[in-house]
Amino acid sequence: MLRGSLWLCFAALCLSLTSAAKFDFEDAVLPILTQISRRQCMYSAADAPATSSPGNAKSFIKLSTSFSRETSPYNTELNRAEIQIVIFHYDQLENVKTSVSAGRFCCTTYIEDKGYYGCMVGNTSEPTYQPLTKIDVELPTDTSPVTVRRTYEIEKTGVHYLMFSSCQPEAGDVLIDGHNIWMNPYGYLPGEQYYNLPFFLTMIILYCLIIVIWAGLLFYYREEVVRVHVYIGAVLLMALLEVILWYVYFQYFNHEGNRSSALAIICALAATLKKTVSRLLVLAVCMGYGVVRPALASQRLMIAFGIIYCIFSFVLDIVKAHESQNREDLYTVAMLASLAVAILDFVFYLWTFMSLYDTVALLEERRQSIKLNLYRKFIWVLAACLVLSCAWVLYQVYYTSQYEVLFPTLWQTAWLFNAYWYVLSFVITVAIMVLWAPHSNSRQYAYYDQSASVEMDGMDQDHMGPGEEGNAARFEIEDDEEDAVEKFDDVPPAENNDLEKASVDPVDTL
Repeated sequence: MLRGSLWLCFAALCLSLTSAAKFDFEDAVLPILTQISRRQCMYSAADAPATSSPGNAKSFIKLSTSFSRETSPYNTELNRAEIQIVIFHYDQLENVKTSVSAGRFCCTTYIEDKGYYGCMVGNTSEPTYQPLTKIDVELPTDTSPVTVRRTYEIEKTGVHYLMFSSCQPEAGDVLIDGHNIWMNPYGYLPGEQYYNLPFFLTMIILYCLIIVIWAGLLFYYREEVVRVHVYIGAVLLMALLEVILWYVYFQYFNHEGNRSSALAIICALAATLKKTVSRLLVLAVCMGYGVVRPALASQRLMIAFGIIYCIFSFVLDIVKAHESQNREDLYTVAMLASLAVAILDFVFYLWTFMSLYDTVALLEERRQSIKLNLYRKFIWVLAACLVLSCAWVLYQVYYTSQYEVLFPTLWQTAWLFNAYWYVLSFVITVAIMVLWAPHSNSRQYAYYDQSASVEMDGMDQDHMGPGEEGNAARFEIEDDEEDAVEKFDDVPPAENNDLEKASVDPVDTL
């Protein structure tokens, strides 16, 4: 709600985007020469992607709102006043802007008779827009309320605008009570958010499928399972929980017409935990955990980083969930949390690529072609995801800069901005599953050291599985994992086929 000219009020209209389908008013103030507006994407019954309950193939905007003056006018005869309720489609938006700038937006019969704001064009009113419906509400001459109950059926798919306008100084400040309801053929969920329902349902099915596959592999190779396999399974379960919660969240919104604050907080917490653990898993993999090193020397540092990242990321997600409140304190918290998360993201990416570089360099130095081939494939996966992420971010920046032009025509694809990152995360997770899948020699894989001098005549080295034919070494692992990492580089390779002579099973220390 903005004070000032009608043009500034209309600018507020263009910038407002609804976050619910039921709007309650309790002594909301409509000041003089001001408009309160809502905008929402609506499907007609013929174009709707679904016609299930609670919409049941009906699409409408329902008003049940009362208006009253805040104070009684001094002269009831000279202070007659009207306010106007207008519903219009996006295709009339430019015409509405013209009407606002020309001062003819509230062009009622009474205003025409009084000659306000250029409404008088000859002896006739010539509005330049065609509203879907227009209701002129005459205010009582005292503070008693007048109630408007009206239902408008949606017949054309697209962005619809609802505006309460006060264009007469005699009206004074007007109090609004009641509510309005926006119902799509499938329920309360705004049109631009509907496809979140089938998307998250699809993600639930996909995660269930890969979890079953992963559980089957873990069971089949249960004697060869190491910690990195357990961590991957934990990430999969957390990802499944997150998409289930988001699906429940959107289902609740669709059936109730309002967002659940409790569900929003739970979803944000699940998303933050999954994102944090996923990043730590990628970092551990880039450090060579489970392939090059049996343990991580920087484990405590990683845990500390994860805790700090989780805290700031969760705070940022919660603040974003309440950004519609436009509170100055929330804005300050959001700025600080955004800065902290940006710094932590930079640290994570730098740490990840430096660790990956060190791991690859170590493998090249030792001429470990089998493991090196594995990491080269992983580099291609990360490089492809990085390119796709940068391209999508650039498109989002362009879309945001042209939001008021692009959104009204591309609103049916708006859900992709959030869905894209879930798909990308899913792809990276599946890639790690494939590259780090358990096999018959998983326990020995972290300690397998291919001799640089071995002759590989008649054998494709890149296709040799870990622990198969070739020179290998198995090392005695100390109880302290950090000491194990430090001693790893100093132990000379053992004789051929000496895997059975190790005095301590290295997996016991994992």
